[in-house]
Order: sequence, then structure tokens, then C-alpha cells
Amino acid sequence: MKFYSFLAATFLITLNAFSQKEEAYFTKDSVSNVGFNVTLYSPAENARYCHIQYDNSVKKYTPQEVDEYGVKGRVFVAKKIEYKNEKKRVFLERLTTGKIVLYRYVTDNDQLYYYSNHNKKLAPLPKNKNGISYKETIKKLTGDCPEMTDKLFKRIKYKRNPMATAIRYYNICEPRYIPTFKTGLLVWLGLHKNTLTENMKLSTHTSNPLADLSYQFTTNLAFGAFIDIPINFTRHSFHIEAIINRYNHEFSESVIANYNYVSMVQADLVLKLKTTTLQLPVMYKYSIPYDKNLLFVNAGPVLGFTISDKSSLQYNFYNGATQSIDKELVDNISFGISAGLGAEFDITEKYKGITSLRYTMQSINNKETFIQHLIAINLGIFI
Repeated sequence: MKFYSFLAATFLITLNAFSQKEEAYFTKDSVSNVGFNVTLYSPAENARYCHIQYDNSVKKYTPQEVDEYGVKGRVFVAKKIEYKNEKKRVFLERLTTGKIVLYRYVTDNDQLYYYSNHNKKLAPLPKNKNGISYKETIKKLTGDCPEMTDKLFKRIKYKRNPMATAIRYYNICEPRYIPTFKTGLLVWLGLHKNTLTENMKLSTHTSNPLADLSYQFTTNLAFGAFIDIPINFTRHSFHIEAIINRYNHEFSESVIANYNYVSMVQADLVLKLKTTTLQLPVMYKYSIPYDKNLLFVNAGPVLGFTISDKSSLQYNFYNGATQSIDKELVDNISFGISAGLGAEFDITEKYKGITSLRYTMQSINNKETFIQHLIAINLGIFI
């Protein structure tokens, strides 16, 4: 029960992406003022004023007074725009930098995007103009990046995050950075350690032969495949694997055992774990672009199905006799948790690879609280 309580608690933990705090600032008369308390209000209010907290009062600066301000990683730039046949100076939220700089303007009832392409004049990017949708406009602007596929354009919505993400991917134009459905083949090189929980060792030591054994580290090789399913148009995805794991190891210990229920004699207690299982890790994955690689962290539950089980537990007495212990050693279905980190990288110009370091904890016999720990190096190739 303790294992499953820990498992349930782990699922309640949400993975958070932490970003470095950026100091608030505002630029006035070409002078940057750092360390002030810049406060954000509604998107429409942020477009009208820059709010600076001075002691117990708030000073509101207009786009005519302040050139730029930023807080919590968000930047607002004073620009002159044409909105509904009216020219005015407002604060635009700058969403991207690079070949295309994307801005967002928000009123009380509307939002509109503007862009600057290759340092050219600011231009509006309306949702629909003369029958031409914003998706068609973005497709035309990003036509020199072949990684911006039709499948990706279908995911773009006229909202802050999808719009910014699409332009950000174009500015990088690196295929690995752009979220797409991926498949691949995988090899695990694992280091195993079997344990019984401490409460099982203490409470059942005299009756549970598994508690008499010492479990050394063992290694094995496993093979499988994986799929990576992006969540909308973000760095988040589901990473699902199907691994065939063949485990064949023997553990033995010299003990004093009951021979034919008559006398206590010396024997070797031998546990043979010989199983073939289908492991199904279902991982949440968060990717972080770095240089030309893609770093990631992932975590999630693991479901195991026993395909074949030829495990055994027996006493080998020194007089040559043997005595099998009728005990269910491996469950047909097992549960666990897994977490790791890794990177996607170039193998050649054509082939891409993936590697990760993964820790998995899995209960292979819940009745005995028999837990298998696995530290694995995973190597894969996208196909």
C-alpha cells in the first residue's frame, strides 16, 4: 500500500518550467530605468499606460512619455499604428524577435497583431482582410522555411501563444524545434536493483524467503519503439514507448531452511527471475531548445504486462535434495513511475537521434512489495 500511496502522490506533482526572473524596467527619453515596480493590469490597460509604483501611489505614463517597458519577461514597445482608420501611438506587446518581430495590440473589445519583417515598416496582420486569412498571410511570410508545413498552419489560432509560437519557430527554422508527430526505435541499456520495502523485511523476515536474499545490481538490454505526440503548438508533448524487456538473472544466499518440515539444515536459497514483459511508459515531455539540440525532461506512469514468466524460488539442500517454494513471484500487470532527462541531436544530416537517462521504480509483486529499480540509458533514432 505504501508503494501505491507514493505512486499516487507522485502523480499529483505537476512539472513546472522555471524561467529566470527578469528585472522590471522602463525606458524614458532614451534612458533605461531599472529596479522600479512596474505593474501589469488588463491587456487593454497595458496598451494604454505604463504603470509605475512609487511608494503608495501609481504613476501612469503614456506611450508619448515612455518608449518601452518590461516586467516578468514581457516587453511593451511604444509604436504608432493605424487602427480603424485612426493613427495613434500605443504600447504594443512584443511577442517575438528575429526575422519577423510580432506585436500584439489589445483594446477593450478587440485584439490585433502587427509585424515587422526584416526590419521593414510595421504592418497589420488582421484576422481576415479582403478574403485573405491571417494563416495565409503567415504562410506567405514564412515561405522560405520548409519546416513550416501545412499541418502546423492548421494548429495556429488567432491568439497570443499560438501566434507567437508559430513566428518563433519560423525565426529559428530548425526542424527539431518545431513540434511534429515523431516515431522512432529505441534501445535500453539498464542497471537493475531489486528490493523489498523495509516494512516487509521487518514484519515477514521469518516467513518470507525473499527477505533472506541479497539483491545485487544487474544489467540487461531491451528494445522497443516510441511515438512523440505534440500538445497543440507548444513545447509540451506526450512521449509513449513500447519496450520488450527480457530479464534473466539469478540470486542466491546460504540459509538455514526447514527440510521436509522435520529439521533445520543448511541450504542455498535460489531465486531465478526469468521474465519477458511489455513495458509501456506514458510520459509527459517538456522540450527546451538549446543551440542546435533539443533538451527535454519527462516523467509519467509505467504500465507493465508480463508476456512470459519462468521464474522460480527453491531451496537447494547440501545433501542434494531440492524443495520448490510455491510463491507467485511476478504479477501479470505491474505499475510504476519513471522520470528522466535527455536530448535530441543530429546523427547525420539525414538521421536524427535521441538519448536520455531514465530512472524507473516499478512494483513487480505488489503482494510482497517487491520493487524493481532501473537506471537506464536510452538510445534511439527517429524514423
